[in-house]
Amino acid sequence: MAEVSVNVRCSGRMHKISIMPDGAFVLHNHTKAEIAAERILAALGGGLCRCVQVLDAWRQQSYAKLPQALQPSMNAAMVRWGRRRHQRSADNQDRLQIPIKTRVETRITQMVYNALEQCDYRRSRSRWAGGNHIIKVSVAEPNVESNLFGHSIKVWSENSRYSGTDSFVYARIPQGWYSRVYKRGLAIIDGVFVLDVLNANDDGTICVLAGYQSIGYEITTRRATFSIASDGNKIIRFD
Repeated sequence: MAEVSVNVRCSGRMHKISIMPDGAFVLHNHTKAEIAAERILAALGGGLCRCVQVLDAWRQQSYAKLPQALQPSMNAAMVRWGRRRHQRSADNQDRLQIPIKTRVETRITQMVYNALEQCDYRRSRSRWAGGNHIIKVSVAEPNVESNLFGHSIKVWSENSRYSGTDSFVYARIPQGWYSRVYKRGLAIIDGVFVLDVLNANDDGTICVLAGYQSIGYEITTRRATFSIASDGNKIIRFD
């Protein structure tokens, strides 16, 4: 990871903040003693200076007060932190002690996440503000309806001059998704994510439940028909 730096207005001056290649967070214009003094003043009723606010946002994994230029570094750091937590958990726990249901759902959840990353759904790519794309996956409990939906929210740059969007995709898949969909090679059809296979029709087509994206970033769950064209391409048509 390359060094990423940004300048923020702090206490009436422009101060430099950097994320170093090793992930270290550096406030170039504040010593440790100054940071400690800021916290003491805040405890007495004062406000934290901007640099320390950004430091806290980084530690708390909060995008609210994090400069736009540092948000991609936050995304990368969250991936690293997640891997480290997973590794520590794996090191401290015998895998065979983890319930098989939990192990299976964890594996399938990652498969769904990877499939959604490969789909052709539009996602936020805002340059000046926002630009984050968040995917969340869960496995539906018995008798709970599975669905896929997406949306976006409007966000503003730190100086409130530029607007952008963050996009979201939420997938709650049925427990049989792996056997009914993934193993049959139907997780992605023509760039569309398939939640479930419902039934086969007499004409050789298959009725599926899939995520449909219309205008913008909105995704809804709809029934569709899947077939294979004469050239071998998979085709999906929504009802």
